[in-house]
Amino acid sequence: MKNRIMAEYSIYSFLSAVIIAWVLSNIIVGRMLEIALKQHTSFLIEYLDSIPANYPELAEAIERGAKPEEHEIDHFQRDLFLFPSIIKTQILDSDGSILWEMERSGPQYEESSWASPVKDSKDEILIQILEPKTDTGPGLSVFYPYVVDDQLTAYIKIIDADQQVHRNLKHIRRMVISLVALSGLVFYVLLFILFYRSYVSLRRSNRRLEKTQAVTIRTMSRLAELRDTDTGAHIDRTSLYCEVLARELMKKKQYSGYISHKYVEDLKRSAPLHDIGKVGIPDSILNKPGPLTDEDWILMKRHPKLGAQILKKAVEELDFQSYFEIGLQVALCHHENWDGTGYPEGLSGERIPLSSRIMALADVYDALRTHRPYKAPMSHETAMNIILDDRGKKFDPGIVDAFAQVHEKFREISKIT
Repeated sequence: MKNRIMAEYSIYSFLSAVIIAWVLSNIIVGRMLEIALKQHTSFLIEYLDSIPANYPELAEAIERGAKPEEHEIDHFQRDLFLFPSIIKTQILDSDGSILWEMERSGPQYEESSWASPVKDSKDEILIQILEPKTDTGPGLSVFYPYVVDDQLTAYIKIIDADQQVHRNLKHIRRMVISLVALSGLVFYVLLFILFYRSYVSLRRSNRRLEKTQAVTIRTMSRLAELRDTDTGAHIDRTSLYCEVLARELMKKKQYSGYISHKYVEDLKRSAPLHDIGKVGIPDSILNKPGPLTDEDWILMKRHPKLGAQILKKAVEELDFQSYFEIGLQVALCHHENWDGTGYPEGLSGERIPLSSRIMALADVYDALRTHRPYKAPMSHETAMNIILDDRGKKFDPGIVDAFAQVHEKFREISKIT
């Protein structure tokens, strides 16, 4: 159970850290790439911003929305060649028609088609990363709106093939992803340490609580048991007998869907409560050295219902399912017989709860093997033969068969005093 919880937490916390790191890295990488692109293209933006001052004839042509004449574009084109990484430049009018274009050899890129200009975007400079058609790195595309007196008159499109941009972008991406991955790892380790410390503390508290509950139940059970036997070891032995039988039954197909590890633990914990109802039976009957009279038996047969009444109140006061529910079954029905001759209700067959059928065999075996005021202890072989003879009568045949498989374990447990 502990390993499963730790494994599940490790997986979930690791996946959470990976997802958070992935989201953060994409956000941070995107933002840093945007900053890097703006910084890299700032010189181009400044160059285009200077057109009215440096190239007044070209500015007039653009404002007219006309194709520039050779003398109007000559200086601008000559200065463009000072930027060796610029492989393509276009001037487009406001509806997207090409007024002028300059292109020289260089890498080829996959260019997305430009959408028709809209009013809301007239003051926005669009910078895009272009995917290469060859093995070269990506390029940059700058889409610059040329605005005069708050009126959009043209666009200037420049494609920059500077490979230093590619190297810078890759470096930024690696750096950010590495830093975020390291941060995510630290975050995961811190989460794991916090969880592990909390988990260990909680398990320690739960173990103490479970131990306190077990001791409380055994103490309650011994209050009744010590009035009836020489020692309180009966409740310890019967708990172990029930556990051994339940684990053997769990191997069988017909019980595999019902008996779980939790069921076995709950049965083992609740088994000591099977005779809790004896607190209501007089000592004169519990410790009577001879056979009980009919009147004595009437009183003795009350103890299953007395025990069930005690445990029913405990079950009702709890707002969750607990092993007291199995304890109630065991206390009420552990003297019922498979053939219907038992008490207090005369139940038969599978109408008797499985936990009670298991306890019935464990209780009888221990009674046969121990000293009582009215009898001497029997040998293991004698007790085993009596139980085998009562297969299908007093005991569930399937449980007797399981007992036959583990009877040597019963012999060892019976030595506990």
